[in-house]
Amino acid sequence: MADNLFLDKGGADGVVRQVNEQIEALKQAAQAIDSKILSDLPNYWRGVSHDKAEATYLDEYKDFLSNKVPEMVDQLNKYMNDCVTAITDVDNQLAGA
Repeated sequence: MADNLFLDKGGADGVVRQVNEQIEALKQAAQAIDSKILSDLPNYWRGVSHDKAEATYLDEYKDFLSNKVPEMVDQLNKYMNDCVTAITDVDNQLAGA
Protein backbone atom coordinates (compact mmCIF):
# COMPACT_ATOMS: atom_id res chain seq x y z
CA MET A 1 0.00 0.00 0.00
CA ALA A 2 1.32 3.41 -0.96
CA ASP A 3 2.08 5.94 1.76
CA ASN A 4 1.68 8.98 -0.46
CA LEU A 5 -1.50 10.31 -1.99
CA PHE A 6 -1.29 11.73 -5.49
CA LEU A 7 -4.10 12.66 -7.83
CA ASP A 8 -3.78 13.98 -11.34
CA LYS A 9 -7.45 14.97 -11.53
CA GLY A 10 -7.44 15.64 -15.26
CA GLY A 11 -5.74 12.32 -15.95
CA ALA A 12 -8.00 10.39 -13.60
CA ASP A 13 -11.11 12.07 -15.02
CA GLY A 14 -9.89 11.15 -18.49
CA VAL A 15 -9.48 7.50 -17.57
CA VAL A 16 -12.92 7.39 -15.91
CA ARG A 17 -14.42 8.95 -19.06
CA GLN A 18 -12.61 6.43 -21.28
CA VAL A 19 -13.82 3.55 -19.13
CA ASN A 20 -17.36 4.89 -19.47
CA GLU A 21 -16.95 5.02 -23.24
CA GLN A 22 -15.76 1.41 -23.21
CA ILE A 23 -18.76 0.41 -21.07
CA GLU A 24 -21.01 1.87 -23.76
CA ALA A 25 -19.03 -0.03 -26.41
CA LEU A 26 -19.43 -3.19 -24.31
CA LYS A 27 -23.19 -2.69 -24.19
CA GLN A 28 -23.30 -2.22 -27.96
CA ALA A 29 -21.16 -5.32 -28.47
CA ALA A 30 -23.50 -7.31 -26.22
CA GLN A 31 -26.47 -6.14 -28.30
CA ALA A 32 -24.67 -7.14 -31.50
CA ILE A 33 -23.83 -10.58 -30.10
CA ASP A 34 -27.44 -11.02 -29.00
CA SER A 35 -28.67 -10.10 -32.46
CA LYS A 36 -26.23 -12.46 -34.16
CA ILE A 37 -27.20 -15.38 -31.94
CA LEU A 38 -30.97 -14.82 -31.88
CA SER A 39 -31.64 -13.28 -35.30
CA ASP A 40 -28.85 -14.19 -37.71
CA LEU A 41 -27.71 -17.63 -36.61
CA PRO A 42 -31.12 -19.30 -37.11
CA ASN A 43 -30.83 -18.41 -40.81
CA TYR A 44 -27.86 -20.79 -41.05
CA TRP A 45 -28.42 -23.38 -38.32
CA ARG A 46 -31.62 -25.15 -37.36
CA GLY A 47 -32.48 -28.22 -35.37
CA VAL A 48 -32.34 -29.47 -31.83
CA SER A 49 -28.63 -28.67 -31.43
CA HIS A 50 -29.35 -25.07 -32.42
CA ASP A 51 -32.34 -24.95 -30.09
CA LYS A 52 -30.14 -26.21 -27.26
CA ALA A 53 -27.44 -23.63 -28.04
CA GLU A 54 -29.99 -20.80 -28.14
CA ALA A 55 -31.66 -21.96 -24.92
CA THR A 56 -28.26 -22.19 -23.22
CA TYR A 57 -27.43 -18.65 -24.36
CA LEU A 58 -30.76 -17.33 -23.10
CA ASP A 59 -30.62 -19.21 -19.80
CA GLU A 60 -26.94 -18.86 -18.90
CA TYR A 61 -25.25 -16.10 -20.88
CA LYS A 62 -27.60 -13.38 -22.13
CA ASP A 63 -28.23 -11.71 -18.77
CA PHE A 64 -24.57 -11.99 -17.81
CA LEU A 65 -23.38 -10.54 -21.11
CA SER A 66 -26.06 -7.88 -21.53
CA ASN A 67 -26.61 -6.79 -17.94
CA LYS A 68 -24.33 -8.13 -15.24
CA VAL A 69 -20.92 -7.42 -16.79
CA PRO A 70 -21.82 -3.86 -17.88
CA GLU A 71 -23.42 -3.17 -14.47
CA MET A 72 -20.37 -4.48 -12.59
CA VAL A 73 -17.93 -2.44 -14.66
CA ASP A 74 -20.23 0.58 -14.39
CA GLN A 75 -20.22 0.23 -10.59
CA LEU A 76 -16.42 0.13 -10.58
CA ASN A 77 -16.30 3.20 -12.81
CA LYS A 78 -18.74 5.03 -10.53
CA TYR A 79 -16.58 4.12 -7.53
CA MET A 80 -13.47 5.50 -9.24
CA ASN A 81 -15.31 8.68 -10.21
CA ASP A 82 -16.64 9.07 -6.65
CA CYS A 83 -13.10 8.67 -5.28
CA VAL A 84 -11.70 11.33 -7.60
CA THR A 85 -14.53 13.68 -6.60
CA ALA A 86 -14.12 12.98 -2.87
CA ILE A 87 -10.34 13.44 -2.94
CA THR A 88 -10.73 16.71 -4.85
CA ASP A 89 -13.45 17.96 -2.47
CA VAL A 90 -11.44 17.12 0.65
CA ASP A 91 -8.30 18.69 -0.78
CA ASN A 92 -10.26 21.87 -1.60
CA GLN A 93 -11.77 21.92 1.90
CA LEU A 94 -8.35 21.51 3.52
CA ALA A 95 -7.03 24.33 1.34
CA GLY A 96 -9.86 26.55 2.48
CA ALA A 97 -11.32 26.81 -1.00
